[in-house]
Amino acid sequence: DIRESSVRLFEDGKIYSSNYLGRVEEEQLVEMAKENKDGAIPFQYDLEKDISFKGRHGEALSTAELHKSTEDFLNHMRKELPDFVLAGKFKHEQYRANLSTTENVDITIDLNQTNGFLTLKKIGSPNIMDSMVGCVTSKSSFNMRDFDLFVGLHQKWDQEVSVENGKYPVLFIDGGSTFLGKFYQSLNPDSYHSGASFFSNKLGEKIAHEDISIIDQRINEDFGIYNVYDAEGVKLDRELPLLDNGVFKTIIYDKNTAKKYGAKSTGNGRRSYDSGVTPATYQTTLRPGKKSIHEICKEHKKVILTMIVGGGDTTSTGDFSSPVQLSFLLEYGEIKGRLGQLTISNNLKNILNDDFIAVSKDHFMVSPEYAFCCEMNVLI
Repeated sequence: DIRESSVRLFEDGKIYSSNYLGRVEEEQLVEMAKENKDGAIPFQYDLEKDISFKGRHGEALSTAELHKSTEDFLNHMRKELPDFVLAGKFKHEQYRANLSTTENVDITIDLNQTNGFLTLKKIGSPNIMDSMVGCVTSKSSFNMRDFDLFVGLHQKWDQEVSVENGKYPVLFIDGGSTFLGKFYQSLNPDSYHSGASFFSNKLGEKIAHEDISIIDQRINEDFGIYNVYDAEGVKLDRELPLLDNGVFKTIIYDKNTAKKYGAKSTGNGRRSYDSGVTPATYQTTLRPGKKSIHEICKEHKKVILTMIVGGGDTTSTGDFSSPVQLSFLLEYGEIKGRLGQLTISNNLKNILNDDFIAVSKDHFMVSPEYAFCCEMNVLI
């Protein structure tokens, strides 16, 4: 039972703040904020007024129900993948957030969510871990069918295969977040307006294939995403279009940056209890495509499905390169086996345009993200 409290005092054009971990009286926090003169920051924007809202999402689980849900998941994985040692952690969180002000604002959000992960180590492997599976739900149990492809891939673990150096379709189960970082950086208003971001001055222009759309998702009941108001009391839509059919649609603002750049807040004012408000996204995700992961793979002689990609980066000119720690080879949709470590590379502009193949219409395991498939240079 963890309580995090904070007060922000708006007075004389400045914000005075205090925060506390644990239980504390509100009057004490107000006095602490008044004393924090050195930490005051200026503000020139209007505050929200006259809001009353109570929202609740997700199923609350007892300890026994969480234990059963976890055991069901473990038993399924043990049965399907008996040659792996499983280790991990599952937890159920009951979270309440409240924002109240003297301007008649009283917003309360209750969220219940179960999440967990398992690391997989092949029996006899010298590695600390060989693979990993994560899951999140706001329901009372996990749907085991969601993990069929994950299980099928790992059942081919001992089938070691290889490919020659060249250009291949590569499927990113994480929605391409490994290389889309340059786009997400461009959403920051200070970076965008200063000309420091990769896509500065491209707002309103077509920068990607028409089948690529990206949203900032605020509400998705299936994955425990439930954001109805931002930290400044701005009402949120379910989603904010960022890239719409290849067109750079929106950058994000909180109240401060919106005032600074003559824009309107997009409801992206976010903060933790012990920080000031900064513009940040909620859950960036691709919009679903027209074909399933299986249909995309079935159309190609060889597809490399990446499971773990880490350690790479994208340069200021958009050149992306990264090692791939775990991937599998599929031929016309059939899982052939596990590939050794390899390196992938391409330029971001090519990835988003000429070398783009498809976005899936289904999820890989339990994730709000859709798979992204594109041509990549592969070096063994």
